Amino acid sequence: MWSFGSILVELFTGYPIFPGENEQEQLSLIMEVRGHPPEQILDQSTRRKIFFDEETDEPLLLTTDSRGKLRIPGTKPLHQILNGCGTNGECSSQNFIDFIERCLDWDP
Repeated sequence: MWSFGSILVELFTGYPIFPGENEQEQLSLIMEVRGHPPEQILDQSTRRKIFFDEETDEPLLLTTDSRGKLRIPGTKPLHQILNGCGTNGECSSQNFIDFIERCLDWDP
């Protein structure tokens, strides 16, 4: 579902929703839009120690992209990305935004 939702956003906007250049940036982009992963997701992660502090569960590094933009979890709501008009000039509906939010749920 995650891939399907990501592809639909790209088809609608003309741009990838999470265009990370490496794993750290990819995770930062996802957390910027979807917020911090839930505890149960982190508990299941075999690579948790690489990206998150073991005691606080905060990201080890808040990374910047190649243009120097800092990515902070939960600061870019999905509706901000989708409320603009798509490549064909149509604007997104609340139903479409809701569907994409459900596709991109951390724990569907």
